Amino acid sequence: MKAKVKYFSALAFVLVLTVAVLPAVSMAQNPAPDRGPNEGQGPFNTLAIRGVILIGGTGAAPLGPVDIVIEGNRIASIRGAGTPGLPWYRVQ
Repeated sequence: MKAKVKYFSALAFVLVLTVAVLPAVSMAQNPAPDRGPNEGQGPFNTLAIRGVILIGGTGAAPLGPVDIVIEGNRIASIRGAGTPGLPWYRVQ
């Protein structure tokens, strides 16, 4: 029974320590630096994400590497990596 009490006391101590220290640590972070004159360009009409592994969520095996092309905030096509001129799969 004493072992359970020690376990719960230690667990309570760790929990209190985490709750007390975590906000202080998160407040101590420095803000991100300002962007340089040649950074943050855009918005762009087309975005290509190159060489990724595609997990379709259907339970099938992952595909890849593929390039995913996004146009106007929608996936326009998924292409085999390294073949930018040849469509591999066109999203309807």
